[in-house]
Amino acid sequence: MAIAENPSLKHSVVGAGLLDHGILAVDYLHQTVYFQRFDQTGVRDEVIEDKVVITPGKVNDITGAYFKANIHDYSHGTDFTYSGDKPIVIDFWATWCGPCKKMAPLFEQWAEKYKDRIIFLKVNADKENELCNKFKVNALPTFIFLPVGGRPIIEVGARPEVIEQIITEQLLK
Repeated sequence: MAIAENPSLKHSVVGAGLLDHGILAVDYLHQTVYFQRFDQTGVRDEVIEDKVVITPGKVNDITGAYFKANIHDYSHGTDFTYSGDKPIVIDFWATWCGPCKKMAPLFEQWAEKYKDRIIFLKVNADKENELCNKFKVNALPTFIFLPVGGRPIIEVGARPEVIEQIITEQLLK
């Protein structure tokens, strides 16, 4: 199919070949269509690695890619038993979640309190849909406890007394 050119516009493209020349985005809320030509978009060839540095005594942000590479690669469909050398507590949170904000300072205190015995991680649920789906995280905050050599323990909700009880009973055995 031929591409129709509009002589009044320098780079106009209309019809079935439109996506051969650029990226189209539709903003339904504002009833606007955006088009960015490929020749006006810079192409970056470098690959940005998922570099996460785990600091003891701190709550460390991780991504799904870090989880797969360092904790458990769930894409292979194997049964999950954590085999790391230190227990892990993961907080699934979101910026808009009030209970998550309530728990954040407590989570940071626990990270400092148990810094040599437990690794504390957090996952932004808005950015890591695949990881949330894997663990059926559908309410926030959700905490996942990974005891060494054990299966995940999942606790939903902002109940600090229950979470600290699980930490002391299960993860510090």
